[in-house]
Amino acid sequence: MIIGLLPCAGTASRLHGLPKFMLPLKEGKGCLLSRWIKLLLEKGCDKVIIGCSSNNFPLVESVITDNNLTDCVIIKNLIKTLTMNETIIRSLENENFDKIVMAMPDTYVDDIDINFLGNNIVGVNLWNIRDSQVGKLGQCNIQNEIVTDITDKDSNCHYNYGWGVIVFTNEFMKYILTEEPHTGYSLKNFIIYNKLYYKIISGLYFDCGTVEGYREFLNSSLEIKPMYIKGTIIIMAIYINDKERSYEELIKCLNQVRKIYPNEIIIGVNNSSLNDKWKSLAKQLNIQIIDNNDSLYRYEMGAY
Repeated sequence: MIIGLLPCAGTASRLHGLPKFMLPLKEGKGCLLSRWIKLLLEKGCDKVIIGCSSNNFPLVESVITDNNLTDCVIIKNLIKTLTMNETIIRSLENENFDKIVMAMPDTYVDDIDINFLGNNIVGVNLWNIRDSQVGKLGQCNIQNEIVTDITDKDSNCHYNYGWGVIVFTNEFMKYILTEEPHTGYSLKNFIIYNKLYYKIISGLYFDCGTVEGYREFLNSSLEIKPMYIKGTIIIMAIYINDKERSYEELIKCLNQVRKIYPNEIIIGVNNSSLNDKWKSLAKQLNIQIIDNNDSLYRYEMGAY
């Protein structure tokens, strides 16, 4: 039995009472919680357990009902818990399982791996973190296929990976202490005498638990669209060395510019590096050429 576990009993104090797992996906299809439930089931979990507070229970229930997930998701109303570890322990009471896959419901990832653990007690999925995440996650040092150290929310930490999903067996439960804030502490206690294995996951990891983190998630992979303003004149200063490959790149770039701006006036500022090939290409793309001795010479990048 493989159980997916999502602890949803937080107070949502950082977002003025709005549970972070309810934040909408940028595609406009569901929320972070519904995304995690579906991902855990797709990856092979037999069922998903959600441990929540009495305040969050109606919201969690609505997500399950709206997505027709009542047959494979169990909601446990824990009324109130003081730590994430307490939420985990109480959510798993009286449950028989071979493996638990625990994820943070206020995060977003493209993929996870739940099958790397083998016969080991516990392992983590790791993501290569960005500069904006340093000091905000549990960062891991890795060596010889194991995690050798975990540092939680230290802005001076130089480790390149952050953990986001934990896969563990029942034997790991003795390391999850009720009084400790979260399982990052449990993992740190575990690696003192045991080996913590990992799997590096491709793609990006987003912690949406803060306004800054959620904004970064929403802005990721946005399709950049040109802004059209009536009467726009596009002035390009072009410099290349006299090599065939450079002209091939120039042709690609200028064709792309003209495709994006099919009707705008495009002016190319000429310089000594350009020859008749450039003039012929400009004519084909309806780009007007102005020599550097014109007053527009100041637009050339070299002038700055």
